[in-house]
Amino acid sequence: MKTLLLFGLGILAVGQPIPRAGRGPETAILQMQGRWWTSPEMLKRLGVSPEQAVKLDDIVRHSRVKLIDANAALDKAEAVLDLLVNTDHPDDTKVLAQLDQVAQARAELEKVNGHMLWTLRRVLTPEQWRQLHFEPAAPPPPAAPRPPRQP
Repeated sequence: MKTLLLFGLGILAVGQPIPRAGRGPETAILQMQGRWWTSPEMLKRLGVSPEQAVKLDDIVRHSRVKLIDANAALDKAEAVLDLLVNTDHPDDTKVLAQLDQVAQARAELEKVNGHMLWTLRRVLTPEQWRQLHFEPAAPPPPAAPRPPRQP
C-alpha cells in the first residue's frame, strides 16, 4: 500500500495523467485492436453484415452514457485526491480514503468498458472473432529519433 501511495503521489506531484481504461495490462477481450467497430475497412475485412453493424452501433450508443458517467466519476475522484495531496499539510486518513475512491472509480470504468467490449464480441461469429483477435494489427509508425543526451 505504501508503494501504491508513493507512486500515486509521485504521479500527482508531477502532474502526469493517471492511466485510463484500456491503457494498462489487459485481457484478450480488451485487446480488440482499438475502436475497430468504427472502421469501415475493418468491418468490410471482417465481413460484418449490415445487421451486425446495426447491433454493434446500438451497443456502443447504449454504452456511451455509462462510459461518460464512469469517466466523470473517475475524473472527480482524481480531482479531489489532487486537492487533498496538494495542501500544505495533507491528512493521511483523507488521502488514503480518497485513493480508495479513485481505485473504485477506475475499477468501475474498467467494468463498464469491458462489458461493452464483451457485448460487441458476442455479436461476431467465431471466424470474425479469430480474424479480429488473432490477426496482428498494423504496426505503429516509427518513433521519432531521440535527441542526443546532454552530459
